[in-house]
Amino acid sequence: MSEQIKETDIMMGNRFSHTNENGTFNIQVEEIRPTGIITTWNGGSWFVSYDKLKGIPLTEDILLKSGFKKDVNGILWIKITPDKHFELIYSDKYYYPQLAQSPEMSFEKINVVSLNRISALHQIQNLFFIISGTDLKIEI
Repeated sequence: MSEQIKETDIMMGNRFSHTNENGTFNIQVEEIRPTGIITTWNGGSWFVSYDKLKGIPLTEDILLKSGFKKDVNGILWIKITPDKHFELIYSDKYYYPQLAQSPEMSFEKINVVSLNRISALHQIQNLFFIISGTDLKIEI
């Protein structure tokens, strides 16, 4: 994850990796500021500038611990509503997200909308929230 994190990439509750002289830490965004974020760690609040944040690589293990299921074709999915689910297809270091739902005005069995590839935990958190209106429960 060498891509620079920007303020527009971040939502409250996102998880990132941060390395300093004391080690590498998985942190959660508690507050968003113009030049960085505030996180709580070890009983204190800490400011971390955007250039010190790294995306946590998205893994199958993180997704399964967060409520995704894996079908017989290797597609990871999570139900959003009774007629809508979110799928992730893995290929060449990236996950390709798709929203699948029962159509309202179509003779097709299912409608699928494909989205741009993702590779970091905060990206799936943001997509899930935008699609479902709820936070994805993350277990790392």
